[in-house]
Amino acid sequence: MANRWLHRSLPKEFRVIGDAYVKQEFRAHQKVSDSNLLLPFFREWRQYLTVLQQQTSQIENQNVDTKIGLDLAPDLIEKINDEKAEQIINLKSETATIYNQNS
Repeated sequence: MANRWLHRSLPKEFRVIGDAYVKQEFRAHQKVSDSNLLLPFFREWRQYLTVLQQQTSQIENQNVDTKIGLDLAPDLIEKINDEKAEQIINLKSETATIYNQNS
């Protein structure tokens, strides 16, 4: 249950983007029943939650230089379809804008 509220430790701008993205991703996978698709999906979300928990913990401990997020692994990038790649590029652009405004 604690993971459900983890995003609240993020800066407001990231929460807004993240909340919309999470809703979109889970809606897109809502009717998927193929375990070959669902298992990697949930594995990646669990990994994301672990990283987010570590990063928000550092933020809460006043380490203001903490980076939010991780770079994608090159082997993962090669597997991404064009639609997902465009979505990731847009997400990166939005977050870069936030970083630049706060710098």
